Amino acid sequence: MADKPVLWVTHNGRNFDVPFLMYEFQRCKIEMPGDWLFVDTLHNSRQLVDSNGLKLKSASLEKLREHYEIPFAGSAHRAMQDVTTLCYVLQKLTFELKLFLKKNYPVGEALTVG
Repeated sequence: MADKPVLWVTHNGRNFDVPFLMYEFQRCKIEMPGDWLFVDTLHNSRQLVDSNGLKLKSASLEKLREHYEIPFAGSAHRAMQDVTTLCYVLQKLTFELKLFLKKNYPVGEALTVG
């Protein structure tokens, strides 16, 4: 889709996926597209609170799946299961945090946004 930004949704992307992609693009001497945006559900889920108003003890994908009562099918840390869980987590986070999608960032800010 020419002239449209690409939104990558990750869980711990700021610390793992984005640096990995950046390294691989640099290794291949290819510039990463400037219109790629990244949303890190781990970073955003740290704002969540439980039913008692306390911050969640863990923002792991597994704990978020439990928090949102997302059905589990398959093995944890298997690509398709994690993608499916992440899709549901993104949907729930977007609803719960309301302004969630305003917390995306371009690749150039991946390592500097706190």
